[in-house]
Amino acid sequence: FPVTIIEEGEKVGEKDQEGDDEGFNTDVIEIVQDKPQEIEKVEDPVTFVEEEADFPGGFREMGKFINDNIDYPQEAINLGIKGRVTVRFVVEKDGRVSNVSVVGSLDRCKACDSAAVQVVEKMPPWTAGKNGGRAVRTWVTLPIKFEVEEYQGPKPPKPLEEMTK
Repeated sequence: FPVTIIEEGEKVGEKDQEGDDEGFNTDVIEIVQDKPQEIEKVEDPVTFVEEEADFPGGFREMGKFINDNIDYPQEAINLGIKGRVTVRFVVEKDGRVSNVSVVGSLDRCKACDSAAVQVVEKMPPWTAGKNGGRAVRTWVTLPIKFEVEEYQGPKPPKPLEEMTK
């Protein structure tokens, strides 16, 4: 719609609420023209970097984190489903994990796909990948293995005669 700029002190309207022909003073009207905000350009994530993004404490700690925090689907346990879900995500310049998605699904177990995504989304901030000493958004691909170990139960006690030998 068209915009009309009113000069300071110019009368607006013909009558006030009481019907007087005084017009309205526009001394209180201030037109502010903001400069357009500059939008920060978000760089596309890169796949190959000079310094890889790293989980705090390294690969071994990441494995421990996944094992301690994954919500292993009951359906996978019940059906004895084994296999691997491969997830892909971005490690941001500040180390946050974002854009988590499944790139390699585990057949017959959509719940495993969801569990893999959820455990990655729970991860603490990583050390960002770097190119030329500068932090960059980095793609990371991570396989998460689902394997139900068969319960072996406690070992039966040795026969009494073996213990007395």
